[in-house]
Amino acid sequence: MNIKVTVFTPTFNRGNVLYRVFESLCAQTFKDFEWIIIDDGSNDNTKELVNSYILQNNFPIVYRYQENSGKHIAMNRAVEIARGELFVIADSDDRFLPEALEILVNEWEKIAINKRAGFKGVTCRCLDVYSNEPIGKKFIKDPLESNDLEIIFKYKCKYDMWGILNKSVLKEYPFPEVKGLRFFPEAIIWQKIARKYKTIYINKPLLYYYKDQSNATTASNNKREKENIYLWKHYINDVFDYFIYDIILFLKSFIGLTRDGLVLKMSYKSIIRECNGVGRKFLCIIFIPAGTILYFINKILYKTKVMLSK
Repeated sequence: MNIKVTVFTPTFNRGNVLYRVFESLCAQTFKDFEWIIIDDGSNDNTKELVNSYILQNNFPIVYRYQENSGKHIAMNRAVEIARGELFVIADSDDRFLPEALEILVNEWEKIAINKRAGFKGVTCRCLDVYSNEPIGKKFIKDPLESNDLEIIFKYKCKYDMWGILNKSVLKEYPFPEVKGLRFFPEAIIWQKIARKYKTIYINKPLLYYYKDQSNATTASNNKREKENIYLWKHYINDVFDYFIYDIILFLKSFIGLTRDGLVLKMSYKSIIRECNGVGRKFLCIIFIPAGTILYFINKILYKTKVMLSK
């Protein structure tokens, strides 16, 4: 059975807010979709809740349980079993407008059939749930044909967005599945995709962004040194040609590489070797003192926090 859109929701102990996605899907004016829920090790009532949704038989629902592994792993599993040509990520506490899928699909259909293979999808803005106002500044054109590197660095649109994705592109760029890694920075994948694929950006806001809820799919863990290393290396090695658009971010990446590298017990030589090219290695060396100082400050603050908590 062919389905136009797969809506994917990763969840971890979010049974108390999952109704937002379900009610949003029930209200959609566009009906040709399935809902895939990947439960990342929940121990609340998520499974029972989803079973109650399945019994209502409003639309196809696929539920899969996995041991707590992370949103990026859940994403890979969902892409593998998705039947839709297009793919939408709906976090477990998302709420979106009744016409959301219809608008996104219609914008996708406006792309000429022979050109769709060169596009990642359609991206829209979000609404602040409290003010009901769009988040962030408008795109300079509507629609704007660009990519996820230009939109962040060149156009300075550094805010939450949402949209519909070409599933074939997601299959081409799966998330790395590294043992022991419960989180993988999504920006790395989107920006790698941006090297090859364009995106259509529209100013119409279609999703409500909730600031009061953490969108964590896995158990919360503020210590993300292992994960952050991938992000710092990405900025330094993969997108350094955008350095001029956000100098501070890239300099922070060199500092972060040293700080998190030291937390992971990497030697200074190993940290420097993570940088490609003589110029980037030189910058890494320059910012090693700053990263080292930050490492020791964080270490002292952590020990103080532990002592005060006793």
